[in-house]
Amino acid sequence: MSRALTLRLAAVLLVAALGVAVVWAFTATARPAPDTPRLNDAVHRAQDAWPSLTPDLFGDAVTVADLTGRVLATTSDARPPPPSTPPRNA
Repeated sequence: MSRALTLRLAAVLLVAALGVAVVWAFTATARPAPDTPRLNDAVHRAQDAWPSLTPDLFGDAVTVADLTGRVLATTSDARPPPPSTPPRNA
């Protein structure tokens, strides 16, 4: 009976450790933080200048990306590299 209890306790601890590792792995990845004041400024500048928008309207380069890092729109000629992908097993 003691051996079965020990195995069950070990299984519970293993599942708990696995859960902690999964949560840590998902929260450890840094997500880009939105710069809300600068975005609001860019929106107001675009509204004021509509419909004659020019690339120099925003001053600094403005890049819009989705949550995976894929660039959706940019005012810069230099596009950032695509997000790295983990190597595949052969």
